[in-house]
Amino acid sequence: MLEAYRSYGGEETKAVVRAYQAGYNARAGELGDYVARWIEIKNGIIHALPGASEAEHQGILAAL
Repeated sequence: MLEAYRSYGGEETKAVVRAYQAGYNARAGELGDYVARWIEIKNGIIHALPGASEAEHQGILAAL
């Protein structure tokens, strides 16, 4: 996701996260497991961005 943000900007980053969420939730649903809600992803995304600058963190959060 950080690479998408750095290369293509906020809208593409959001598309990457939405695609991941859709795939994850489809599989979780098949298995009867917990699905990831958008607000949970947005609130936890900061932990999935090692190496991102503060400006990148803020830009990604704004895009989401």
